Amino acid sequence: MSDADRLEYYDRREGRVKSDAVPAARLTHWIHNTRLGRRAGEVLFGGAAASRLYGRFQKSRLSRRRIGPFMRTYGVDPADLAKPAREYASLRDFFVREIDPARRPFVPGSEACAAPADGRILAYPDLPVDRVFPVKRALFNLRDFLRDDRLAEDFAGGTLVVSRLGMGDYHYVHFPCSGIPAPAISLPGKYRPSGPYSLKRTVPYFRENHRMITLFETERFGRAAIIEVGAFAVGSIRQVFRPGVPAAKGDKKARFEPGGSTVALLFRKGMIEVDADLLARTAEGMETYVRLGDSIGRAAAASNPRPAP
Repeated sequence: MSDADRLEYYDRREGRVKSDAVPAARLTHWIHNTRLGRRAGEVLFGGAAASRLYGRFQKSRLSRRRIGPFMRTYGVDPADLAKPAREYASLRDFFVREIDPARRPFVPGSEACAAPADGRILAYPDLPVDRVFPVKRALFNLRDFLRDDRLAEDFAGGTLVVSRLGMGDYHYVHFPCSGIPAPAISLPGKYRPSGPYSLKRTVPYFRENHRMITLFETERFGRAAIIEVGAFAVGSIRQVFRPGVPAAKGDKKARFEPGGSTVALLFRKGMIEVDADLLARTAEGMETYVRLGDSIGRAAAASNPRPAP
């Protein structure tokens, strides 16, 4: 397998380029890089059956013995754990683990927008509504992504921030700023993998996969949208917030079940100024690893939140 098949990203805190450990690398490579593999992948990942079957194994006590190797493979820091690894009942129990809140402080100030999860970020300002454009070589269209023409028009010219969670990451999603969330809307879809190969081989998983959209009336960023995108082995996306009840920055919003996954944030035009380093590396085609709670941008100086129509 060549270096071209490895997905590198820049770790903001460590100040260096790193690469992901790829689960089932040979199988994943075959699925995304051969004609027969792509056909097989369509059968496997076109529905939820395979994902649910894998999820059942993750919940079994037999999977418990995989926790140690899992931590080593994906670089899970034991200091982040809320309890010792030996106390988790299964790999699924470990995957949806809590972490010590002190390990993920949130950037202060109502004008600061925080990363909603541990993840590898790409940021795209000035979103077109109808034009298809590449996001890490995957074709993206705002109308297809939202499946709502009125909503797509509302976010026309806005900003998209995509955060891809790896297997070893903390898999809760938190509110990036304060505001009032509406009920989450579920959009049925496929269960394609969301790992390195799907990003490099034009598989548009984040516009085809099952996802949930939550509109969020914020204090400083106007109307925003938080979108959780499931992937293979993510049997469900569980919302843990209360619709219509004010949420503070850092409050828990949702949880992914075992597997890779993605969180996307959408902002209206002129409402956020994304951190310059994220924009620069996105322009270079490289993701930036940002930890939950760290800054991803600030309210635009000229922003004037307008009420939802």
